[in-house]
Amino acid sequence: MATASFRLLFGTSVGLVEKDEWRRRRKVISNTFHFEFLKSLIPKVGEITGQMLKDLETKDSNVVKVEVLPFMRELLSTILAKMLFGVEVGEDQLDGQTVASFVNNLVTDGIQQCATLPVAIFGAKFVKMGIRSKDRDVLRRINIYREFG
Repeated sequence: MATASFRLLFGTSVGLVEKDEWRRRRKVISNTFHFEFLKSLIPKVGEITGQMLKDLETKDSNVVKVEVLPFMRELLSTILAKMLFGVEVGEDQLDGQTVASFVNNLVTDGIQQCATLPVAIFGAKFVKMGIRSKDRDVLRRINIYREFG
């Protein structure tokens, strides 16, 4: 069991979570990835995918060249924005990007920041402190997104 001063320094990072807290976090995560919940998302994912494919068809009646990787990123970002955040992305812009691209980049950068050694040692509070410039940028973009939503 960590002492109070140790917790002040290191927060509640994964290595310091006690049994009851670990169970609580596991329950929250397991509900998110429960098979029935994921299965219930399939129709909406199909609808979003179908709409994006339809949008490709209507851009030009001629053959359309599609860069697959950017299209898949945009598709995934659109799905995430709708399913996780309840946001219809449309043509709105955030910080000079489409909302889907903004969400994609924010999630990617946030995951990268959380997968660093300081965060593994000190927990998520380290990112919130904004010591590194990349952390400050992620925090700035989180605020932009919160204002949008």
